[in-house]
Amino acid sequence: MDTTTAMGMNKMSTFSEAECLKYKDPKQPLNVRIEDLMQRMTLEEEIGQMIQLERNVASPDVMKQYFIVVEEVSKPNASAADWMEMVNNIQKAIGLSGYESYSEDHTIVQSMTEIIPGLQGDLPADSKRGIPFVAGKEKVAACAKHFVGDGGTTRGIDQSNTVDDAKEQFSIHIPAYYDSISKGVATIMISFSSWNGTKMHANRDLITGFLKDILKFEGFVISDYEGIDMLTSPPRQNYTYSVQAGVLAGIDMFMIPDKFLEFINNLTSLVKSNVIPMTRIDDAIRRILSVKFVMGLFEDPLADPSLAKHLGSQEHRELARETMLWWLPGSEGQGVADVLFGDYGFSGKLARNWFKSVDQLPMNVGDAHYDPLFPFGFGLTTQPKHYA
Repeated sequence: MDTTTAMGMNKMSTFSEAECLKYKDPKQPLNVRIEDLMQRMTLEEEIGQMIQLERNVASPDVMKQYFIVVEEVSKPNASAADWMEMVNNIQKAIGLSGYESYSEDHTIVQSMTEIIPGLQGDLPADSKRGIPFVAGKEKVAACAKHFVGDGGTTRGIDQSNTVDDAKEQFSIHIPAYYDSISKGVATIMISFSSWNGTKMHANRDLITGFLKDILKFEGFVISDYEGIDMLTSPPRQNYTYSVQAGVLAGIDMFMIPDKFLEFINNLTSLVKSNVIPMTRIDDAIRRILSVKFVMGLFEDPLADPSLAKHLGSQEHRELARETMLWWLPGSEGQGVADVLFGDYGFSGKLARNWFKSVDQLPMNVGDAHYDPLFPFGFGLTTQPKHYA
C-alpha cells in the first residue's frame, strides 16, 4: 500500500469517526446526542459525572482519572478576568442558586422565580414543560432550592423537621417549584431538612415520585453540601446506606467536597451487586448531560473573554441599586452602604415577620397571638441626602 493510499484511508477513517460522533453534532436532536454519548461511557465515567468536588481537592490527575466535575470557587476579590480564567480552567457547567428564602409569603417567592429567565433566558413558546433551557453562552444554569419545606421547620430550626399535611405542602411549599419548572429551571437542590420525619435526601416519594414523575422535571437534582452525610446520626455513621438512600431517592449529582473515593467505591459496589440498578445511574446521567448539552458546553466549553467587561459594570451596579431589596441585608455590601450613607434613596418592606423572641415561633400573619417586633410588610422610604 503506497503512502497516498494510506493517507487517504486515514482521512476517511477520521471522517467516518467524526461522522459517527453524533453527540458532537449540535444539529442532532438532544435525545440522540445524549444516547450516543452514554453508549460510549463506562460505569466509572458515569459515576464521575455524579460527583461535584471542591477545587482545592481536585488536581488535574484526579479530574482525569475519576472524570469528576469540580465545584469551583474563585479567589478573594477576584476580577472579571479571574472569573473567566476560573471557568476556562475547569470547563464545567455553572450552577447559580438563590439564597435560603425570599419570603414567608409563597406568592412573593413565586414572583421571584422571574429570576430564572433572567439567568437562563426566556423559554421558547413551544418548549415542553420540565425540559431545562439555557439560551446560549451568555446565560447560566439556575438552581431552585431547597426542595422542599426548608422554610417550614418546627420553630424555624435549621435542618430540622417540617410537619405539614398535604394541603399545606401543596399550597405553601410547592407552588414556587411549579413556577420554576414551568420556566425551564435546569437544576433543583434538595433540602437538609426532613418532611414529616423523613430526611429529604432520602425521600424517594417527593424527589422521584412527585418532582420527577408528577411535575415532570427533567433537569438534574443535586444534593446539598455533604447532604447525604446527614442521613445518619452521627453523620457518616453508615456511609454505604447514605449513598444507597440518596441515589435511590432520585438525587442525580452529589456535592462531595473531599471524600470522593469513598463515594465512588460505595456506589460502584452497590451497582455491581445490583442493589442500585443501572437504570437509576443512566437516569442521572441523562439529566446531567441534558443540562450540559442545552448550555452548549460541547460547542463552547470556554468562557467568552469579551463578556468580562459586563461583569460588575457601572450600568449593572446602577440597576442593582435601583432594584435592591432588603430581604438579605449584607449580601451586597456596597449597595447597603450607599443607602445607609444617603447616597441613594431606598424603599422596601419586610418579606417576613421579625419576631421579638424565638419563643414566639412559629408565628404567621393571622395567628391568634400574632405580636411581632416588626410585622410582615413593615417598611420605609428614604430620599438621597442631597434631596433631604
